[in-house]
Amino acid sequence: MRAPLLLLTDAVHPVNSSDLTLRLAGRIVTSTVDVWSSRNLTLVVGAPSPTPPSSSSSTTTATLGDDALGTLQLDPDLHNVRVRFSSPNSIGKIVLAPLLTEDAAGQRSFGFSQLSFQAGSDEPFVLVDAEGRIHDPRAPEAVSSPRDAEQHLARQLVLSFADGRWKLDGLARGEKDYPVLA
Repeated sequence: MRAPLLLLTDAVHPVNSSDLTLRLAGRIVTSTVDVWSSRNLTLVVGAPSPTPPSSSSSTTTATLGDDALGTLQLDPDLHNVRVRFSSPNSIGKIVLAPLLTEDAAGQRSFGFSQLSFQAGSDEPFVLVDAEGRIHDPRAPEAVSSPRDAEQHLARQLVLSFADGRWKLDGLARGEKDYPVLA
């Protein structure tokens, strides 16, 4: 087991982590989390809802930690990573950088396997399966495999959640442009 390395500056950077559950229930100053070179990682974003008030109470309790995480940046190598958002309101933009390389066994890989995302109590969405194939949430039959002869993936992908659905798009930017995520 590798010892987790968390770089805590004004952002959160889990690096070289294994068998770790990281709960981000508070505000992150830069609204940015970068994760790379990790396996068997569960990232829980946002605080769980407090106990609901009794029916006799006229007071309502707001969900804690509903501020959206601005950007979650995921870079290879990541394997068996689960990201659970406490509510759809805590989801910002998720940026992935699939890098077509060869793994230790000499197989082509994007550097990801078993990446899943969950919005509140919804079923988890598996973006990258155990074979490293990327699934488009809007078109279940659209799968990009690292073993495909031709690759048509953008250098970076943006996963977002709106109107109860996951959405995957390419991140378009010029060579010197800094991505601005709306």
